[in-house]
Amino acid sequence: MIVDNVGRVEAVALPRWGNPDGPTYAEHRFGVRFDGEQRFAGVTVARTMTAGWDWDGNDWANGPFLTATIIDMRFS
Repeated sequence: MIVDNVGRVEAVALPRWGNPDGPTYAEHRFGVRFDGEQRFAGVTVARTMTAGWDWDGNDWANGPFLTATIIDMRFS
């Protein structure tokens, strides 16, 4: 986990079960980077998340496969 100097989580890496390199499933390194932040109903969340296999803390060996931006959040 990478945390900035004010306590915001910038990135998380963990082992994940999958098959990014082919037909055989195994445990692979997986990571998510969080960028920006925004508030909804007093709750601060990451604005953008980028995820991929083979993450080393700075970049992905095979490129990210998912980028998502939170545009709205509702609580019940």
